[in-house]
Amino acid sequence: MKVSAIKDKNFNFTLSYSDEYLIFKDLSEWLTPDRYEKLDIFDLYISLYDNPDNEILIKTNVNSDTYIPYTKLPVDKTNKSDFCYDGVYKFRIDILGKELFRYEPILENITCAYSKLVISEDFDKAFKVMSEMEYIKSATRNGLFEQASTHYKNLVYYINKINCSCKH
Repeated sequence: MKVSAIKDKNFNFTLSYSDEYLIFKDLSEWLTPDRYEKLDIFDLYISLYDNPDNEILIKTNVNSDTYIPYTKLPVDKTNKSDFCYDGVYKFRIDILGKELFRYEPILENITCAYSKLVISEDFDKAFKVMSEMEYIKSATRNGLFEQASTHYKNLVYYINKINCSCKH
């Protein structure tokens, strides 16, 4: 039987982006009792912060990369903008009856818009976008989800207003 747990409940991962995929890399330190086999795959549940009932399940590899197509991510169906896959997400696992979770912003399309502003040397607008992105990340990591969500929506509105969106 395969059984493992995460040391000190430290569910640790990084997120990176490609053109078509969110790349989830598990960095957790897994512990396995002597009489069991090491777990090699676990269930990862992903939902939007403000819509936890719309959750997807991804079979995820222990301590390696898992490529998640953007089209599989839960989205706010009322959001028809180019930013439909961006937002504040909850990443949740259930290991040995213990729920571990972490919230992280996914800002792939906003990051693309920011890059376009930098390349076009529109530094005032780029600074505003960068500042808002950092606020969203900091607020999320500090449990200020309502503030992060409000700033995210305002930032999407601003980027649409200045006509600088990207779509992946």
